[in-house]
Amino acid sequence: MEESLKEYCDLIMPRETGLDVMQVSLVPKFGSAGAQQELEEEIVEISKALDGTTSDASLPSDLLEKGQDMAQVYLYLYCAENILRLFIERIALEHLAGLSDLTMPKAARDGIAIRRRNEERNKWLSIRGGSDLFYVDFKELADIITNNWTIFGVYFPDQAWIRTKIEEMAHCRNLIAHNSYIDDHERDVIRLNFRSILRQIGGRVPI
Repeated sequence: MEESLKEYCDLIMPRETGLDVMQVSLVPKFGSAGAQQELEEEIVEISKALDGTTSDASLPSDLLEKGQDMAQVYLYLYCAENILRLFIERIALEHLAGLSDLTMPKAARDGIAIRRRNEERNKWLSIRGGSDLFYVDFKELADIITNNWTIFGVYFPDQAWIRTKIEEMAHCRNLIAHNSYIDDHERDVIRLNFRSILRQIGGRVPI
C-alpha cells in the first residue's frame, strides 16, 4: 500500500522537479470510509427512486465512476494552482519588499477585495488562505507573472509559454467547477502542463 502511494505521489510531483516525496504516512481516519460509503449508497438510492417515476431526471449509471475520475483531476489542479501561488509569493519576497509591490492587474485587485468582503460576511465558510494570492483566480496568476516579468522571466522560456499553460488548465478547471466531465485529452493537458511548469520552476516552491 505504501509503495503504491509513493508511485501516485511521483506521478503528481515527479522526482526530476527537485520536489521528491521522501515519506508517506498511513494514518487511519475513523468514520471517513463509512461516510463515503453512505454517500455512495444515498446516490444509488436517489437514482433508483428516480428510475421508478415518470421523471426524465434519472441519473446516469456511470455517475459515481465519472465523479471519481473528476476527483483525481481536481487533485492535479489543486496542486498546480497552489504551487504557482506559493512560487509567486516566494519570488516576490526574494526580489521585492513583498506581495504589495507586485504589479497586480485591476481585475485581480477588484476580485481580491470582493472575495475578502464576501468572506467577512460569511464567517461560516473556511478562509481561502493567508495572502492575497489565494483570493486570485487561477487564470489571473498568468497576468501577475507576465505583469512582473522582470522578476519572473528568468524562470520561463517566454510569456506565451507560461500564459498558454495556465490558461489551458484554467479552461479545464472551469469545466470541472461547473460539474462537467472532461475527457482523456483534457486530462492529459492538465497533467502535462502541470509537470512542465514544475520542471521549469524546479525547487523554487517551499514545501
